[in-house]
Amino acid sequence: MAKKRGGRRGGMLVKARGFVRTGVNLTFKVVGAIVALSPTYRGLKNMAGGNIEAGAADILYDTTGISSGTGPDIGQVAKTVVTVGGGLFIAWLGGQVARHL
Repeated sequence: MAKKRGGRRGGMLVKARGFVRTGVNLTFKVVGAIVALSPTYRGLKNMAGGNIEAGAADILYDTTGISSGTGPDIGQVAKTVVTVGGGLFIAWLGGQVARHL
């Protein structure tokens, strides 16, 4: 028969490791959200200043390249897709890093 191990295993170290994991995960999620939302920064800044219509127009232009009388700009759409994808990747990467701590 195998001998039972007695006592506590880990104790404070396990709790500290959990806090570190949570901190790393949340940090990566916040950075990922900031990166993913960065194309909307100028419009949100205008909206916070009280000019909602100009803020909406800025967000539309910064994410799609559409302004009054023009169609979408493929280059601007590609930049937005890469930026949002990068933010999501950073958030995902944080989960992977935290899992392996």
